[in-house]
Amino acid sequence: MSITWTISHPLRLVIATGKGEATSADFLFYLDEIAKAGAIPYRKLLDLTNVGIPMSQADIRRVGRHYANLADKKLVGPSAIVVTSDAFANLVKIFDAATKAERPLKIFRDLRAARAWLDEVAPVAAPGGTPG
Repeated sequence: MSITWTISHPLRLVIATGKGEATSADFLFYLDEIAKAGAIPYRKLLDLTNVGIPMSQADIRRVGRHYANLADKKLVGPSAIVVTSDAFANLVKIFDAATKAERPLKIFRDLRAARAWLDEVAPVAAPGGTPG
């Protein structure tokens, strides 16, 4: 498996990291698992800085449509995706268009900036219901 992830229910946050040659099957499995965990509405930080670009645009669209089906009529949390190249950023844009999701998505080149953006755009509520 070239994608690993952790889910923090208290922080409403999914952190995923890709390594090597991630395939559409890897991404589909990841999406199915976060859906099973009830984490589609959570903030997502996806680090793709150590992933090659093995997928075709058709595969990227297929993954995006699958995500759209999983998220159907559910609130979808914001996504911060970290990449190393314009070519990879363009594939993320193709994925985003295929999802047709009404959620913030931003592409970054820096992991810290991506996490800071997630914390800004969707702060976690502290105990008692106020953002913390």
